[in-house]
Amino acid sequence: MVDLYNFLYSWQLFPEKGTYEFGKRPKSGNYKLQWKTESNSLSIAINWVTLEDQAFTSEYSVPGDGLFHVLEDNPLANRIKLSILNSLTFEVIFAQDEQESLKIRHEIMPNSLLKVIQSNLLDPEKIVTNTEIYHKQFSVLPYSASVTGAVIKHNEEGLIRHKALTSMEEQ
Repeated sequence: MVDLYNFLYSWQLFPEKGTYEFGKRPKSGNYKLQWKTESNSLSIAINWVTLEDQAFTSEYSVPGDGLFHVLEDNPLANRIKLSILNSLTFEVIFAQDEQESLKIRHEIMPNSLLKVIQSNLLDPEKIVTNTEIYHKQFSVLPYSASVTGAVIKHNEEGLIRHKALTSMEEQ
């Protein structure tokens, strides 16, 4: 789907840039978004590890037609919908019968980072929100190749790193 092209990557969590009002704070995580042409749906796979070293995973697919669909084997919701707002924003909405229970907003920010805002809507009087920031996850092979070819020199200011290695770390 052309509208979701900017999102279809594997993303790595910046745990220190997030804010969390519910659930356990992660120390690491990744988010993988793929478009499945055979089913015309968005596939989302999330993995994270908490500060207590507990690992969690969540996977689901949602058709891209903007309508609610039946969601099975989920204790929080029995319906799911994908709403594409524009090429830089989309939402996945979970509902229990007619009441929306969770809204997950995905935004590509001007610096090409992915902002994921999860709003727990179960209590309309007290909506709690988690905000997570992700960067695109690049292949390990180019990074490892640049590390092996890096020139490292000692000088009076300390260790100077090869420019390619430094730029890879800054991403």
